[in-house]
Amino acid sequence: MNSQLLKHSYKMVWQKRKNKTLHDKANVMLANKSLAKRFWTEAINTTCYVSNQIFLRLGTTKTPYKIWNGKKPCVKYFRCLEVLAISYEIEKT
Repeated sequence: MNSQLLKHSYKMVWQKRKNKTLHDKANVMLANKSLAKRFWTEAINTTCYVSNQIFLRLGTTKTPYKIWNGKKPCVKYFRCLEVLAISYEIEKT
């Protein structure tokens, strides 16, 4: 009984972390492009979709898409939201 409770508790913690990550990424998307809150649902859907397409699962070299469908996902149609990035070059001493 205790092992079932422990598994359930672990799954709840993992799911809360996953939801917070999706929420944070969606908020960054909206803030970066100064979009209205009404696009929040679309930002969450996009974040979840992209996460399932490109991020590797711990302990594997496969994405969730490849695990589910047995083939590499096609991401040719992904477009950047024009995110400003700063690159620093570190001098070797």
